[in-house]
Amino acid sequence: MTLESTERVRGCPLSQRERENGEANPSAPKFAAATFLTSGITRLGWLRRCFSIGLIFTLFLPCASAPAAPAAPAPTLHAALNFLATQQQPDGSFGGPQPHLKSAFALLALLSVADTSAPTNTAALTARAVAYLAKDARPDGFLGDELFPTESHAITLTALLNAHARLTAPEQRADTGDRIQRGLRHLLQLQDRSSASPSRGGWSMEGKLGRPNDRRATGWALLALRTARAHGLEIPAANLDRATSFLLGSFKEQADNSSQIGGFSVDNEGLTVELMSALGGWVLATTPTAKEDWRRKNLTWLAKHPPAWTGPNYFYSSYFRLRALKFSDPDDATATALAREQTHRLATQIADHQKADGSILVPPGNAQNTVSMGPVFSTALAVLILNTPDSRLATDEDFRLPRRF
Repeated sequence: MTLESTERVRGCPLSQRERENGEANPSAPKFAAATFLTSGITRLGWLRRCFSIGLIFTLFLPCASAPAAPAAPAPTLHAALNFLATQQQPDGSFGGPQPHLKSAFALLALLSVADTSAPTNTAALTARAVAYLAKDARPDGFLGDELFPTESHAITLTALLNAHARLTAPEQRADTGDRIQRGLRHLLQLQDRSSASPSRGGWSMEGKLGRPNDRRATGWALLALRTARAHGLEIPAANLDRATSFLLGSFKEQADNSSQIGGFSVDNEGLTVELMSALGGWVLATTPTAKEDWRRKNLTWLAKHPPAWTGPNYFYSSYFRLRALKFSDPDDATATALAREQTHRLATQIADHQKADGSILVPPGNAQNTVSMGPVFSTALAVLILNTPDSRLATDEDFRLPRRF
């Protein structure tokens, strides 16, 4: 497979995006990463203007009549970023438990913001975090933690992919590229390729073939594969298609209870849950071949079930919820209005639960695992949620629209 045959996102081939943004760094031939997009990407129709203290960033929109989504509160975002910067340990990690997952999320949060919003030492923070994540890579390519290995591996791989183009030291770029290649092979090898339709295409949370597949773990694995493809790595379309089919397998097209229609359940049968419905919504919104009727029904479900400050999975659900809305049709006034309303709701919830040191609290009712990971986890995810409209991460860019500046 060549880059010319890569997946289209709303009709725009990734190979075209790569041609627009330069060739991969020749110093790392094995890791053909396209130059990171750090400036001038047009945002969605639902974001018009981002206000920050002392500076106004004006974003030109493809549709002048589309309502603007509120920007993340600058003080909230900046304080959270500065808190994360103070939490990095001498070894480059951000503490335990689950140190790889936490460090990966912290790194993604720092990489997601524009240079004007990031801590001044972002380059040093990135280099140290990458060094920590890469040094513990196993010979078989595994990058994660013992707890929830598939999820932590996929998120760490996603962080390294996004950080690679930011690394300035040639040796670290080459070494990280090698770790990424091994990590990607490891992730692909763990995908279920059995003929059983309920499980085919998914990943188990335990990172072992033969174990029951998990849609949460599969969602993060799919994000990692899409991130790799967005950076120029060749990912077989069959692997992406199988993962997508598995994640869409629990969609509720019809149900006796109308409140279930448009949502997703954990298993093929069962009641809808917020995390799966938000994750499934992101898959629907970013899969060109997804049924338009399913997309509309999912938007209706998200509108009927707005985010509340409670757990479990508040941060994961909110992360995918806003991305489902971000990549909905920018010409759909209903989707645009919903994106605006729920972006504002989540920004308010997070700002209302920010401590004086900039960290974000964990809402009540979250699983013990989330609580035990502490404020680095919650604050990093809060940054990724707050910064959804203007995120610089590869899979958060809107490749449907041409660059304006």
